[in-house]
Amino acid sequence: MAKIGLELFCAAGPDAVGVMRDLGYQVFLDLKLFDIPTQVNRSRACSAHSAWNT
Repeated sequence: MAKIGLELFCAAGPDAVGVMRDLGYQVFLDLKLFDIPTQVNRSRACSAHSAWNT
């Protein structure tokens, strides 16, 4: 089982899920936005510069 959090997903996009699945992992996608304000702020900043998000 591989957990992909908000920051990794914002940085790498959906490809992060594909890579983990290609490696044989089941994926737990943890994209909650309400529990950790610091993580939300870092993810927001990351997503603003993400190549997949343009």
